[in-house]
Amino acid sequence: MQNLTHIQDVKMYIESFLQPQGLNTYAWENTKQTAMEVWECHLKNRPVRRNLNFLCKEFYQMIRKPNGEYIVPRSSFRTM
Repeated sequence: MQNLTHIQDVKMYIESFLQPQGLNTYAWENTKQTAMEVWECHLKNRPVRRNLNFLCKEFYQMIRKPNGEYIVPRSSFRTM
Protein backbone atom coordinates (compact mmCIF):
# COMPACT_ATOMS: atom_id res chain seq x y z
CA MET A 1 0.00 0.00 0.00
CA GLN A 2 2.52 2.56 -1.19
CA ASN A 3 0.23 5.07 -2.90
CA LEU A 4 -2.63 6.44 -0.80
CA THR A 5 -4.72 8.43 -3.26
CA HIS A 6 -8.17 6.95 -2.59
CA ILE A 7 -10.15 7.23 0.63
CA GLN A 8 -10.73 3.44 0.79
CA ASP A 9 -6.96 2.85 0.73
CA VAL A 10 -6.52 5.43 3.48
CA LYS A 11 -9.22 3.74 5.57
CA MET A 12 -7.45 0.38 5.27
CA TYR A 13 -4.14 2.05 6.15
CA ILE A 14 -5.59 3.67 9.28
CA GLU A 15 -7.36 0.46 10.31
CA SER A 16 -4.02 -1.38 10.11
CA PHE A 17 -2.79 0.39 13.25
CA LEU A 18 -3.25 -1.42 16.55
CA GLN A 19 -5.04 0.26 19.44
CA PRO A 20 -2.44 1.29 22.01
CA GLN A 21 -2.62 -0.42 25.35
CA GLY A 22 -4.22 1.86 27.92
CA LEU A 23 -6.17 3.91 25.37
CA ASN A 24 -9.91 3.26 25.65
CA THR A 25 -11.98 2.31 22.61
CA TYR A 26 -13.79 5.65 22.45
CA ALA A 27 -10.52 7.61 22.37
CA TRP A 28 -9.08 5.22 19.78
CA GLU A 29 -12.10 5.59 17.48
CA ASN A 30 -11.87 9.39 17.80
CA THR A 31 -8.18 9.24 16.97
CA LYS A 32 -8.82 7.20 13.83
CA GLN A 33 -11.70 9.48 12.80
CA THR A 34 -9.49 12.55 13.14
CA ALA A 35 -6.76 10.89 11.08
CA MET A 36 -9.37 10.16 8.39
CA GLU A 37 -10.44 13.82 8.41
CA VAL A 38 -6.83 14.92 7.99
CA TRP A 39 -6.37 12.51 5.08
CA GLU A 40 -9.61 13.70 3.46
CA CYS A 41 -8.32 17.28 3.59
CA HIS A 42 -5.02 16.14 2.13
CA LEU A 43 -6.67 14.24 -0.73
CA LYS A 44 -8.95 17.21 -1.50
CA ASN A 45 -6.05 19.67 -1.22
CA ARG A 46 -7.76 21.56 1.60
CA PRO A 47 -6.16 22.91 4.78
CA VAL A 48 -6.71 21.11 8.08
CA ARG A 49 -8.62 23.40 10.42
CA ARG A 50 -8.41 21.56 13.72
CA ASN A 51 -5.99 20.92 16.53
CA LEU A 52 -3.72 17.95 15.79
CA ASN A 53 -2.08 17.53 19.18
CA PHE A 54 -2.71 13.96 20.31
CA LEU A 55 -1.25 11.88 23.08
CA CYS A 56 -0.56 8.67 21.16
CA LYS A 57 2.25 8.14 18.69
CA GLU A 58 -0.01 6.06 16.47
CA PHE A 59 -1.94 9.18 15.45
CA TYR A 60 1.23 10.80 14.16
CA GLN A 61 2.05 7.62 12.25
CA MET A 62 -1.43 7.63 10.70
CA ILE A 63 -0.94 11.11 9.26
CA ARG A 64 2.20 10.07 7.45
CA LYS A 65 2.47 8.48 4.06
CA PRO A 66 3.94 4.96 4.06
CA ASN A 67 7.27 6.54 3.01
CA GLY A 68 7.29 8.54 6.28
CA GLU A 69 6.37 11.93 4.84
CA TYR A 70 3.80 13.86 6.89
CA ILE A 71 0.66 14.91 5.00
CA VAL A 72 0.44 18.18 6.95
CA PRO A 73 3.27 20.58 7.78
CA ARG A 74 5.12 19.44 10.91
CA SER A 75 4.89 22.97 12.23
CA SER A 76 1.10 22.54 12.56
CA PHE A 77 1.36 20.05 15.42
CA ARG A 78 3.63 18.99 18.23
CA THR A 79 5.17 15.54 18.19
CA MET A 80 5.74 13.14 21.01
